[in-house]
Amino acid sequence: MPDESGSMRVSLKMLDVLPARIAVPLLGHIFLAPLCSFMECAGCVPAYTLFLAGSSGAKKSTAAALALSHFSHAFDNSHLPANFHCTANSLREMSFILKDVPLLVDDFHPVSDLRTKRIMDGIAQELSRAWGDRAARNKLG
Repeated sequence: MPDESGSMRVSLKMLDVLPARIAVPLLGHIFLAPLCSFMECAGCVPAYTLFLAGSSGAKKSTAAALALSHFSHAFDNSHLPANFHCTANSLREMSFILKDVPLLVDDFHPVSDLRTKRIMDGIAQELSRAWGDRAARNKLG
């Protein structure tokens, strides 16, 4: 909601630096995240995972960090909370601790090493299933 300090105007300035097709879903995700517990109580839990896709250098991490800066000014495209070098267990724990704050997991990229590819694909599948139904955020184990 807009207030006298103009904080909503600052958020909407994302539309000045990002295409609407990217900025609108990011803003929606950022503003929805803290409401998820309330929505769960009402029986209408959002069941999705936001995924930014594009070529290397397309500024995906920068756009995501800009959106995540709604929760902390510590984030930029080289200082993000998690990446695909983390284990699935550590990512689930981070998700549980953060609960209704978006957790950005960066650097899902093609690799030539088959073992690394299997690990990254497994983490992506496990997290998308757990986060899509919010299981990782509601329980730790």
